[in-house]
Amino acid sequence: MDVRPIIAVSLGIALFRGVISPLIARYLTWKHGSRELVARRNWRGIYVPDLTVRRGERVFWLAYLSLVVVAAAVGWTVMVHR
Repeated sequence: MDVRPIIAVSLGIALFRGVISPLIARYLTWKHGSRELVARRNWRGIYVPDLTVRRGERVFWLAYLSLVVVAAAVGWTVMVHR
C-alpha cells in the first residue's frame, strides 16, 4: 500500500486548518471589523485610502493564491504515478 498520497493530503489539510485558515479568519475579522480606515491626504487635501494598505492586501491574496497553486501542483505530482 502506497501511503505517500495519504501523508501528502494529511499534511495539506493540517497546514490549511492549522495555519492558513486562522490567518484568513483573523484578516477578514480585521478587515470587516470596526477599524479605522487608513487614509492620507492627497495633493488636493482630500482623504483617500492609503495605497500601501491596498497593495499589502493584494500581495496577501496573491501569495495565498500562489500557495494554493503550488499545493495543487505538489499534490498532483504526488498522486500521479509514472
